[in-house]
Amino acid sequence: MSEPTSSPAPEAAGSDEPRSLRIEDWLTVIIMALLALITFGNVLVRYFTDASFAWTEEISIFLMILLAMVAGSAAVARDQHIRIEFLTSRGTAARKRALARLGSASVALLLDCWWC
Repeated sequence: MSEPTSSPAPEAAGSDEPRSLRIEDWLTVIIMALLALITFGNVLVRYFTDASFAWTEEISIFLMILLAMVAGSAAVARDQHIRIEFLTSRGTAARKRALARLGSASVALLLDCWWC
């Protein structure tokens, strides 16, 4: 007779992503829901009262910045961040590593100069 097979662990079922990316995914959903609720609420208030909440624009801007940071970090962790791969897709592993280092150094330099 054959041995019974065990079912996969709950963590392994569904995806190979680490648990930390689930946190980013949930934060993204929560931030998007808050943005939608705040915007919809402000539209309703403006429609019915011809006035608007003063704080909604500032909160929306803060949430959009937070959303970009959280979703961007999840994209980098999944290796799905927007980039041009024309030069890296046609080369050796050493060339890919060198170009990745050059790109990382360029970003670090630009961020350092941006704060000046």
